[in-house]
This record gives sequence, C-alpha cells and structure tokens, in this order.
Amino acid sequence: MDFRQKSPVVYKVPFNSSNKWMATIVKQEGSSKLMLMLKGAPERILAMCDKMYSQEKTIPLNKVSA
Repeated sequence: MDFRQKSPVVYKVPFNSSNKWMATIVKQEGSSKLMLMLKGAPERILAMCDKMYSQEKTIPLNKVSA
C-alpha cells in the first residue's frame, strides 16, 4: 500500500482477453522518472522482452527451442 500511495498512476492499459496483459505507468516517488509495470500471461509478456533486470544488472533473455 505504501508504494501505491507514493507512486501515482500516470496511465493504464486495462487487461483484455485479446492482449492477455495489462500495463500501468506510475511516477516514481521523489523523481520525474516513470516506471512501467506489466502483468499478464507469461508467454505474452516474455514475447515482448529481450532482457531482464536482476541483482542490479541487465541480462539478455535467450530463447530456448522446444
């Protein structure tokens, strides 16, 4: 709740069954920076990504063939 109170929503893309994801953009506390938060079906989210951020570094995502 603390994060939500300190990070006002700037824009929202609501969930729909075609996209299978939703997005929210918030203003970060004490900054002019914006943060995009995305949630939804993993296969849809990962299809839009080529990197991930973990332990303060950016790591490339590699596609694994099935």
